[in-house]
Amino acid sequence: MKKYTPFPLILLAPLALMWLLVACEKEEPQPWYWTYQDSLDVMELLEPEEGFLSSAGHLPDGEVEVTISEDVLQAVRMDTSSVRYLVSAISLSATDSIYAYYFDLGIDTTVTVYVVDTLEGTIELKVDSIFEQGADSAVAADTSISKMLRYASRGDVFADSLGGDATWRLLKYSGGISGTTPAVEYAPSFDSLVLGYPGGELTVIPSAEEGVYGMRGLFGVDELMRISTGQSVTVQEIFTPANDTLLLYVANETGDWIPYEPGTSVAFSSAGKSRIYVIGISLGSLISAGSDWSSVVWGIPVIVD
Repeated sequence: MKKYTPFPLILLAPLALMWLLVACEKEEPQPWYWTYQDSLDVMELLEPEEGFLSSAGHLPDGEVEVTISEDVLQAVRMDTSSVRYLVSAISLSATDSIYAYYFDLGIDTTVTVYVVDTLEGTIELKVDSIFEQGADSAVAADTSISKMLRYASRGDVFADSLGGDATWRLLKYSGGISGTTPAVEYAPSFDSLVLGYPGGELTVIPSAEEGVYGMRGLFGVDELMRISTGQSVTVQEIFTPANDTLLLYVANETGDWIPYEPGTSVAFSSAGKSRIYVIGISLGSLISAGSDWSSVVWGIPVIVD
């Protein structure tokens, strides 16, 4: 009969302890580093959406009719301290443009992309009458004034790679593209907009606040305004600061500017991601030859099914 010699217990104990230590040791998470390839991958997602992410398309192709309300015209007439020009139409053209991305990296495998447009060009103002200094009645004129167009806008996109374990995807978009001329600190502004669409009503504010739709907020596609092909978005109200007198326009799907009045609607005929643009032009830009062109532009996203 064979005898079996048991494995020495004195050897088993250290082996068991070593196994226990290895089993209990937690693997340290590897730090995430943004790479050149990440930049390429995110830009590859952004490039097909340039038409949606860029605000350059808000510039009209042809002349824009200028209509000044009787109340504003009366205020212009009574302010005799300087020469005032009455403009009947404007034309805007961009001679130089830059479309760029800036990456704001998160610490959790996410990135916020700032999509920036910069446009430079000219604005031609067609003048048909002039109030001379000291006069409260206009004289006919047939001339034009040229001004510089210096426009900049920004919209944001939030991208995630799900902990670095998946391909990059675009998950959220800012509540709107905000653009100004000549610069934010000198440009007019909107306090808020109220938009109507078949699915409800949307109040838009400039900032990002929880529970409110803001231009600087980030929203998933399912949180954006959604309509069907052929339906319209209505600009019900535009609220501006009390110290700003603005001429207001709404840009339609083809880029034409429509003089705003409460209830102005824009129909969307093409499916995809689109925008409704609301434009405010400072009155001083129109009536004074020496003042800079000053305006504000908001482009609110619309998902068209």
